[in-house]
Amino acid sequence: MFPKLIPWGSLKLITIILLTISTATSITGLYVVSISKTLTNSLTLGSDDVLILSSTSKTPYTGVVTDLSNYFRGIEGIELVSPEVLTPVVISDKVVFLRGINVTLFKDLGIIKYLSGLLPETRYEVLVGSRLSNYLGINVGDSIVITGIPTGKEVRVFVKGIYISGTPLDDELLSTSSLAKELRGIQGNYVTLIRVRLGGYVNESLIPKYLSPSTKGSSIPTTILKDLRVVEGGSELLDEVLGRGVKISSNFLWSSTLLVITSSILTIYYGTSWVLNNLNDVLTTLRFVGLSRYRLALLIITKLLILSLTSGIVGYLTSYLTLKLVFNLLKPQILLHTIELVSDFNVLTLSTLIPSIMTISSVLIKVRDL
Repeated sequence: MFPKLIPWGSLKLITIILLTISTATSITGLYVVSISKTLTNSLTLGSDDVLILSSTSKTPYTGVVTDLSNYFRGIEGIELVSPEVLTPVVISDKVVFLRGINVTLFKDLGIIKYLSGLLPETRYEVLVGSRLSNYLGINVGDSIVITGIPTGKEVRVFVKGIYISGTPLDDELLSTSSLAKELRGIQGNYVTLIRVRLGGYVNESLIPKYLSPSTKGSSIPTTILKDLRVVEGGSELLDEVLGRGVKISSNFLWSSTLLVITSSILTIYYGTSWVLNNLNDVLTTLRFVGLSRYRLALLIITKLLILSLTSGIVGYLTSYLTLKLVFNLLKPQILLHTIELVSDFNVLTLSTLIPSIMTISSVLIKVRDL
């Protein structure tokens, strides 16, 4: 009965509309989610660490704060503290981030999953991330020249090892803090950020409390406290990066998604309505011979709902595979880090719910008028 009720030409049109909408929604959603994940992971490195950043710099990557590592190590419940210095450098005409670290402390964070070679021991030894190593053809034992962008200083360094972390860190160089400060032009007790790892039993509000300028008895001068910004990751860190570190805003990203969703809703509604209007004589006849509005709506909705759900799943899979191919070929980056494509259940739900809900709504509105 279904093929007779809805001719193949109309059914084909609905299928094309649903697949197009599901694919467009999925591509937009997956791209936005992937950008968001890459941005937050580029600072958090995929962990739940609390970050202490400059509150006055234009970007979280370029500010400096007083190194308060020793202070935080004295707070009960804090497991690890890692001061880090980030600076952009040039290697073989490619701009990348060099992250200066305390090698021993950073190793204890467990972010590096695999290391080929050894850890740096002197100022002019570095580790190279796996993606960066593959891109530039760098191997353990190589000698490379890097130039600090802020200072213009050129140094030759020895590649001590290649690491894999499974995070955006794989696009970076790791070195001792002294080298990063030299290339960045930082002197004294300053770093870009302080990474603080809390124990599971610690209330995370302790950190902002200790950093409050109004805290009585704090050993940190008020002038220093005012320059600090505590970020705990997630949406808060994303807003921080988008607001200060990228020439786009979170509003732009999510507005683009909303625009696609709104366009999808209107396209599905008017497309389904057009098909049902062409079937007006058939539907009117079925009502005349005694088929109730409920039965008529149920008949159409059941068939179109199956089509909508199937189109949503197919559209999501098509989008994921398409983006995966594009990402593998073009290696798109944001803030010098490769955008990692991520699968997301919410995007899958969105790509199936929007066509389904709008199809059902369109049918109910049409059948109600019969």
